[in-house]
Amino acid sequence: MAGWGWGWIRLGRGAGALALAASLAACAGPGAWLEGTWLGGGSDGGAPAAAPAPTAPPSDPASAASARAAAGSGSVPAESAAASGPSEPGSVALQPVHDPRADATLADALDRLDAVRARSLTLAQAWPLALARDPAYQAAISARLAFGTFRDQGLALLLPQVQAGYSRSRINGLRRQPWLFGRTIESVLEYDSTSAYVQLQQPLLDAGRYASYRWANARADQGDADWAAARSDLALRLSKAWFQLLAAQSTVALREGLAGSLEAQAAGQQALFAHSEGSITDARQIQARLANARADVIGARADLDVAQRALQAIIGVTDRSPVLSIVQDRTPADPAGRASTEAPDQTPAEAPDLAAAAAPDQAPAAMPVFAPPLLEPARLVDWLDQARARNTQIDADQAKVRVAEADVWRAASRHAPTLNLVAAWAKADSENLSTLSQRTNTYVLGLQLNVPIFSGGYDSALHAQTRDQARQAAHTLDATVERTLVEVTRQYSNVTGGEERIRALESAVRAGRSSLAAARKVYRHGLGSILDLLRKQDYLFQARAQLIQARLDYLQARVALEVAAGRDLAEVFERIGAVGL
Repeated sequence: MAGWGWGWIRLGRGAGALALAASLAACAGPGAWLEGTWLGGGSDGGAPAAAPAPTAPPSDPASAASARAAAGSGSVPAESAAASGPSEPGSVALQPVHDPRADATLADALDRLDAVRARSLTLAQAWPLALARDPAYQAAISARLAFGTFRDQGLALLLPQVQAGYSRSRINGLRRQPWLFGRTIESVLEYDSTSAYVQLQQPLLDAGRYASYRWANARADQGDADWAAARSDLALRLSKAWFQLLAAQSTVALREGLAGSLEAQAAGQQALFAHSEGSITDARQIQARLANARADVIGARADLDVAQRALQAIIGVTDRSPVLSIVQDRTPADPAGRASTEAPDQTPAEAPDLAAAAAPDQAPAAMPVFAPPLLEPARLVDWLDQARARNTQIDADQAKVRVAEADVWRAASRHAPTLNLVAAWAKADSENLSTLSQRTNTYVLGLQLNVPIFSGGYDSALHAQTRDQARQAAHTLDATVERTLVEVTRQYSNVTGGEERIRALESAVRAGRSSLAAARKVYRHGLGSILDLLRKQDYLFQARAQLIQARLDYLQARVALEVAAGRDLAEVFERIGAVGL
């Protein structure tokens, strides 16, 4: 596998790699290299064929050949980052792509990054992408904007209310009036009737309006708190998806490396058996292990597809845009990338040491030192205090409590009288038959007092309901606080205990490497069995896999701990993403 290293992911080529890489190329400007592929800037505007080496131009055949050789060697991959991988830990290397249909919103999000690079995408750089494209977070933004209008609505209740009206009617009819001796007098009516008015009403003493004003501001604050909680939730979902994808990538690489090692051993055993120097039992044991290893590779790749899709959904990659995948350099002899099950043609002259071929010396290189940032503060009680004061979910539930309390006051205010200042002006012309051919101007200035007397028990029932809802909100807040403190304690224990577990697993990997090397020497001298060698190899594989997962779990716990404590999310991703795996 080319570019083996922890903490970076590559984007696939072809129809599955569109918007993300093209947007990064747009940020880099003309002539940008994305994983060794030209993305424009030439005279013909085309894109030459991709070069396997990430930093070498297409004219460098040596780098391309070495990358393909590394991918097809069948050795257990080294834990240290390969030279062809990104220089930044925790970064995502981009596979060549050029598509003019790239989403401009994605490019705008990347333009806001100070540290963006055209050929890599770190966890810190993925954060603004998630902020710009995650559907759940976008819904939270819209909800916050909607809640923000409550402030204007509440203020409007305290301001003067002005109304105006105008009407004009044409009256046509016949009027009959009784007269002496049962006679009637008829007259034809035909006139215009007009009226106009302007009225101003200013609340002076209105407990209901003041309660609604307080409730509206509490609702607006709730929108802000819910948005902050959604932002923290997005950070947890992004980090979880990111680390799961890194874990899936590492699992695929480890299992492919194990399968390649078993493949080399199977070829050596076939050569031994062909020269009557090995047993058919050893050959069959290796073939059985190889078949299981290939099955594990298939399962790991399926898990990788799921992890890729989970990250796609968060950073806004659709089914018609980039498909995150691990890019493997294929050898020309096997374009599909499948390991050959046939033993290479060898003669005694070509394979003088058949025992060495059956147990090749493929010990992995030492893993890099895992040096996460110092945990500050170091005491659990300090983390608990920070969580009580700054946890976004606690703040959101506290805002809901304030809304419920304001609702209680609003319901109680329905029992209070109201006093309003009223000013009005009205003008009428032939408003009715009694004022026919009369013009009137009316001016009103006074106080209006309304006293509620009886509403059928509705106000009392509403007041009781809001009190119960306020108690419910308070109990929900208490439950959230306790749940948050439990989560902080759990993640703090995962961090502190994770460091010790990582050190123990590092020792297990070193011991497994030494044990495997010793088993190979014993087997080459004819003193051990192939089964012992395979057991040592399986032990080393399991130890390395557990170490990788322990490191990723530690970083995920650090993110969860700092998010629960209300730390700055961009800073958290910057520090955690800088840790070499």
